[in-house]
Amino acid sequence: INEHSGYAGKDGDFIGLAVNSENFILATVKLKEIERASAANFFEKDGRYYATIQGQTYAVADQVECYKDGTDSWFDQEDGRERLNACLAFSGDLTLYIDPVGNKVRIIIAN
Repeated sequence: INEHSGYAGKDGDFIGLAVNSENFILATVKLKEIERASAANFFEKDGRYYATIQGQTYAVADQVECYKDGTDSWFDQEDGRERLNACLAFSGDLTLYIDPVGNKVRIIIAN
């Protein structure tokens, strides 16, 4: 099963998709929004990134997507780790979108 996330839904929500090897959608889930995060909420442990906010710790997805709200553009680094680092350096006001099934940060908006 492959996992993807992105912008969709009739209300403009971010959703996550689980697809099989033939790219058939197996499930969709609305991502949970957490506002007022900052770079201080993120840390690295054993080569993986995590975010702790509101008493919960979430893994950051390997292919996390990051968006610059002020310029209406996505960070274009090819690697998720590079996108995360660029996003954390870009803004101290972040909104996180969490996959409630896998408890991973899938999308970060730099406000």
